[in-house]
Amino acid sequence: MNKTKDIAASPLCFVSPYPQLAKAAEALVAQLDYAVTIHQTTLNRILDELPLLESRGHQVLISRGGCAEILKKHSKLPVVEIKMSGYDILDALIPFKGQKGTVGIVGFSSVIKGCARVAE
Repeated sequence: MNKTKDIAASPLCFVSPYPQLAKAAEALVAQLDYAVTIHQTTLNRILDELPLLESRGHQVLISRGGCAEILKKHSKLPVVEIKMSGYDILDALIPFKGQKGTVGIVGFSSVIKGCARVAE
């Protein structure tokens, strides 16, 4: 099931594979002076929902990680990928500072690219 915040076609459509990412996008979009459609889906459903997204009149799709990879491969529309940096990874690891043990990071290659640098 998908959740689309704004059915009216705006030029930009943010495609989120996770509810938490959609919420973060909603908070950011609320601060902007222009409309951005937020479409929440899953990696398993994005290909089924892509014709709907393309038919709404959006000019650009925005996403990250595996979702962006799928969209780039299959969409007729341009796709802007939000990349994660090593700093983003470090920021996510701050709560574990000082704890013992090994940390593993799992994700699509485009998401965890910055991890190699952090691991050094």
